[in-house]
Amino acid sequence: MTSSAAGAAPSKPPRPARPLFCTSVLWLEVLLVLFVVLVGFGLRVADPAVIVAAGAVMTVLCAVAARLQRTRIGLVLGSIAQVIFLLGGLVIPAMWFVGGVFIVVWITAVWLGTKIDRERAQRQAADSPSAGPS
Repeated sequence: MTSSAAGAAPSKPPRPARPLFCTSVLWLEVLLVLFVVLVGFGLRVADPAVIVAAGAVMTVLCAVAARLQRTRIGLVLGSIAQVIFLLGGLVIPAMWFVGGVFIVVWITAVWLGTKIDRERAQRQAADSPSAGPS
């Protein structure tokens, strides 16, 4: 019996970083929706049915965007959610700050995740044997 690396099964490739980071941000925003709805109730900014409906729409938007993060549409939906959270400042002024913080986190997740994925692809291309003579 030999224990060489050549006989070992190939390791599973790492999950892409950008979808992982962006999905994490969106699920945190699902929790944010819960707190925003509670603040909306406490401040009586609108009819309770309107607050619950808006919260439900934002929860579904974030959940769908999180599920679709491996596609371009998921990235677009996630970006739309960020803008909507920021515009929540029109109703609850603290959302200008909270939405702004989440936009910074979102942009960082997209940028850093894309950078990591690009570097992984370059490293994998450099490590793989070439198909022909160069």
